[in-house]
Amino acid sequence: MPIRTRMLHENEEYLVVEEGGDPVRPPLKIFARATNEKAGGSKSSPAYSTEQGLWCLVASYDGKEIRALGNSGSQVLATQEDVAQKLVRHYLLQRAEAKRSSPHSYFYLAAEGRPAHDLIRAQPGGLVLRLFREEEQAKEALRDWGMAGTIERTGALREFLALRSEEGFAGAVLDENEPVYWCVDGQSQLQFLKVRVDASAETLEEHLLDARGQWQVYEGDEMLDLFEDQDAWDQLMQQVLGAQPFLGYDAFPAFYSLFDGDTPVFLEEQTEDEQVQRVLPVFHDQEAARAFADGEEMYEAEVRSVDDLHQLLTDAAAEGAVSRLHPGDHRCRGGNLWVDGRRVVLDSFSGFWGSEDGREFVRYA
Repeated sequence: MPIRTRMLHENEEYLVVEEGGDPVRPPLKIFARATNEKAGGSKSSPAYSTEQGLWCLVASYDGKEIRALGNSGSQVLATQEDVAQKLVRHYLLQRAEAKRSSPHSYFYLAAEGRPAHDLIRAQPGGLVLRLFREEEQAKEALRDWGMAGTIERTGALREFLALRSEEGFAGAVLDENEPVYWCVDGQSQLQFLKVRVDASAETLEEHLLDARGQWQVYEGDEMLDLFEDQDAWDQLMQQVLGAQPFLGYDAFPAFYSLFDGDTPVFLEEQTEDEQVQRVLPVFHDQEAARAFADGEEMYEAEVRSVDDLHQLLTDAAAEGAVSRLHPGDHRCRGGNLWVDGRRVVLDSFSGFWGSEDGREFVRYA
């Protein structure tokens, strides 16, 4: 995953994209606003689209030389070369300084230019970043990661988190146990809320990241809404996890459900309009099915493999129930299931998938 940083030059905003490579002098691409005609922004097609608008490529740096994209001898080329020289120099100095020390910055793991991610129940919609307060914690996590990676510093934390949110990360987790949520305040500005559970005191501690990059106690004095961008989260999950119907698809032996004798067990959940919706839980992991049943205090329910998924889903629909694969679990592990006539259909993080035999899934068309 490329690392993106917004930078200013003469009151014009540029986007510097680092795509991995040399840890000291990495290759960079420099984008200008599509409206920045002086830098040639309007002369080429936008190559990046973010929440802040459209950008187009104006220069690149291969670790040794800078190459601008304007025509030879043109004023645009001269501007691009001048801007690129200054931005690359400043970026590399800023990067080196961040590696040495940066107040209120954290450590993260990276491999091939992509920050390490995690999948956690507290953030079930997408991938979250793994952040660490201390370098030693990051080193220990790197040893356990099982990949040839590096330890990087975030630099300015607010900027780092804002850019990762644009890339499709759904949040972060600090020191493996403190989730950080993306939120929106009353002015539609992105905010970052860290949550920690104090088990000894049975309390929940919440901290909001301020403009200086420091965590301040949050007591609900400012109304915040959770920020969601499921399309962007799904897109990043597909890039990282691959286009598959659900995580674990290659290894699953069968589908499972919960039974009371010969009768499937249904759940009841309240809808947004305060109606009661019956839900048939389906699983592709036997141990997860058992853990789910125990967590719902359905200790007498039997976890049983499903011989005919098509029929099970058809019967559930006839009773007015919806069928859900791994309810309450991370989005990449499940989704809604139904029968479209001859095929079982799964609506998952990677789109619609169909299966005629209830086992092998192909992209739905």
